Amino acid sequence: MNMTGQVGLTACHLVRYLLRGLPSARRQLRHWRLRAAELCRPWALALALDALGPKAFHSMGGGVYATGPGVLPAAGPQLMATIVALLSDYLDSLVDGAGCSCPRAHRLLHQAFVDAFTAGPSRDYFSLFPWGSDGGYLNQLVAAVREGTRGLPGYAVVRPFVERLAYLYAGMQSRKHGPPGWREQALQRWWQQVGMTDLPWWEFAAACGSTLGIFALLWLASRPDATVHEARQLMRAYFPHLCCLHIILDYLIDRHEDHQSGDLNFTRQYPSIQHAALRLVELYRRSEHSLRSTPAAALHLMVLRGLIGLYLSDPKAQAGEIATARELILRHCGIRCRIFHRGCTFLRRTGIWDYPIEPGVRPAHNG
Repeated sequence: MNMTGQVGLTACHLVRYLLRGLPSARRQLRHWRLRAAELCRPWALALALDALGPKAFHSMGGGVYATGPGVLPAAGPQLMATIVALLSDYLDSLVDGAGCSCPRAHRLLHQAFVDAFTAGPSRDYFSLFPWGSDGGYLNQLVAAVREGTRGLPGYAVVRPFVERLAYLYAGMQSRKHGPPGWREQALQRWWQQVGMTDLPWWEFAAACGSTLGIFALLWLASRPDATVHEARQLMRAYFPHLCCLHIILDYLIDRHEDHQSGDLNFTRQYPSIQHAALRLVELYRRSEHSLRSTPAAALHLMVLRGLIGLYLSDPKAQAGEIATARELILRHCGIRCRIFHRGCTFLRRTGIWDYPIEPGVRPAHNG
């Protein structure tokens, strides 16, 4: 397809997303805020709302797949509901914000992420957690993802690939949030066990921490004509390089925050922030090459360029060494990424991705 055709398809995708996808994502987020208020114990409510407020742009951005090409009208809302219900941001808030650094507790919590995509029984994910149960909210998210995947006509085709990515996600997160020193050693040991040594350990961990590959496979599952060949193509195009790009970008803009809080930040494994930026350019180019052979390549290339625009338009990327890295990345990734960056900067100014928590959302019970 020539460049004019790609631009036309990208514009159509963006219009559909802004007019249909974004409002649908907002409705789903509101639903889960109300469910959190009904179910969550007081200690968990703030963490649940954090995943549905400041981190809501992950769900709203992922919603671009629900309005992608080939998604049947009946499957679009189901796909959007599944993407928004994905429990990764809530789990992240739990392990980051509840003051628990026990690796065993983290492993059990993240088993919920694996269980959401399998037929295994739900369990007491909080049995090792110092604060006890959250009131049933996490189990509701698991049930919603299971229900959503059952409603996707091609899920049986993509399921083995989704389960693999879910297993890797849980494995990475349950190690990454451990105590300083232990977490780095645990991730390196795991990297050696898994055997993906063509990437350094922190880039492998970063790739495992992305849900983009799952989103893309769920998009494919929304099509009744999905094939194993297409699922394998998407898996190889997204994991590990595009997924790694996604999370290293995320860590780039959080570089100073993580340093102040003592959180592990993978960009500090590079010799300098300039090395990190150049590696991001290399990951971008490898991803761009791989995505050209995927089904509905224009959609996935839009996601790739949108990642660059979205993260580098973040206010945290506008000053200091991160701004220098931003300019280096934009200069080397080409005109299309710069166009997306300008567009995302404009959309941020409109407040389109802001999702404030209504004052009326309050805990429904005490303890």
